[in-house]
Amino acid sequence: MDADQEKDLQKFLKNVDEISNLIQEMNSDDPVVQQKAVLETEKRLLLMEEDQEEDECRTTLNKTMISPPQTAMKSAEEINSEAFLASVEKDAKERAKRRRENKVLADALKEKGNEAFAEGNYETAILCYTEGLEKLKDMKVLYTNRAQSRECYKKILEINPKLQTQVKDYLNQVDLQEKADLQEKEARELLDSGKNTAVTTKNLLETLSKPDQIPLFYAGGIEILTEMIKECTEQTLFRTHNGFSIISDNKVIR
Repeated sequence: MDADQEKDLQKFLKNVDEISNLIQEMNSDDPVVQQKAVLETEKRLLLMEEDQEEDECRTTLNKTMISPPQTAMKSAEEINSEAFLASVEKDAKERAKRRRENKVLADALKEKGNEAFAEGNYETAILCYTEGLEKLKDMKVLYTNRAQSRECYKKILEINPKLQTQVKDYLNQVDLQEKADLQEKEARELLDSGKNTAVTTKNLLETLSKPDQIPLFYAGGIEILTEMIKECTEQTLFRTHNGFSIISDNKVIR
């Protein structure tokens, strides 16, 4: 084994030990130890990304000629700051555009649901309001309208008891959907509030979605993610941020 291979092996073993220690600390009964482990996880994610970027830069430099600078170069901090702000601005514009598009769809589904409700077709009304909420989770009128439709749908039993099984089965589906909607709402609120485990879960998923990383990069991320998603909030964020697709679509992780 040459010197470079020996160095890589030692680095690999060190990373495995550090990840194992982080997982143990996340399982600690001491909240302070858990908090420290979460922050350290965030730090490791940033370092892993920087290492990957440095490796890519070295490869590029080895293959190209470096010309003398014609103008004063900006500092790395300035470049990173400008790139970050540009990325945030672009992301904000894209989210605003998606929200406008989803608002149009949600409004259309609300009107369709209102028409069905007026006709006494409560099952269709519930379906329309639910689809509208999938487009725009914070549209309160859709929650209200769906609840009203649900109560009217229950009254069908009073009129025709023979439909009891059909009505109960459908209402069970509605209950499950309402529970999922509530969990997603609470998860979004905790994420927006900056809850460490919620933010780390989201960042881990974004990190694991990056292609062409070394196996250790994914292995470490998956181990930490497994420990992070033991609570309802983190499990919900995993589901709503394409966690299943990120893992199933990654050949290295599979």
